[in-house]
Amino acid sequence: MFNLISRECPPPQQNACVASNLNNIYNSCVTGQRAGFGFTLAEVLITLGIIGVVAALTMPSLIQKHKEMETVTKLKKAYSAISQAYTTILFEDNINTVQYEYDSLIMMEKFNKHLKFQKVCGYDRGCFPDVTYEQVQGGAYVNWERDNKDRTRAIMNDGTLIMFNHNTNYIFAQIYVDINGFKGPNQLGKDFFYIYLTPDGKITPGGAPTLDGLVGRNVFKENCIKKDGYGCAAWVIYNENMDYLHCDDLDWNTKTKCK
Repeated sequence: MFNLISRECPPPQQNACVASNLNNIYNSCVTGQRAGFGFTLAEVLITLGIIGVVAALTMPSLIQKHKEMETVTKLKKAYSAISQAYTTILFEDNINTVQYEYDSLIMMEKFNKHLKFQKVCGYDRGCFPDVTYEQVQGGAYVNWERDNKDRTRAIMNDGTLIMFNHNTNYIFAQIYVDINGFKGPNQLGKDFFYIYLTPDGKITPGGAPTLDGLVGRNVFKENCIKKDGYGCAAWVIYNENMDYLHCDDLDWNTKTKCK
């Protein structure tokens, strides 16, 4: 039982001490706070303000990082499925490469056999958004929906947009993917990526160092960091980041992350 009367109080002040001790008991047992301890309204508001400032500074970068990791996952998934299908095509058709075997339409049909596209457009419209895609650093690139002379189009089961190009003017047969479907940003190096089918029968993401000798330049630095964006896919797949969007001194051998 609580001793409500403090032994230190003289008899005339006992009633006041009883009231004080009751108040202390209430604060301690009912509210969970001890008398004399707590935060003022000003202190609470200041703390909330600091939390708000920190959140405002950190949340955008956290959201951006999350979106980039989603892109990494989607691109690796698409590349894996396309690679497996390509390996099977070469085996079934007993050929070493599609570079000299098929045009864009036959390429699409061959891959459709294994990837089971949800929609096939061929040379017709309807499988890409009717917008002009942008380069990785900004600036207009191509409206793929309207550029239907050489390329065939389809939509994969997960919503990834895919396009095939076998033009004898190019060194490689090409496959393009928009891993974001019809949603934005519709930009090279962010949701639109190149994949190459080389004459030696290999499938290689755009910007891979193995392509540099064939084209005579550092594709990643020249066509991902500096402009265009068709040389970014390999970096995303192999290094699992999109740091080329944040710093311009990346290198395959010496620096694979901004920090």
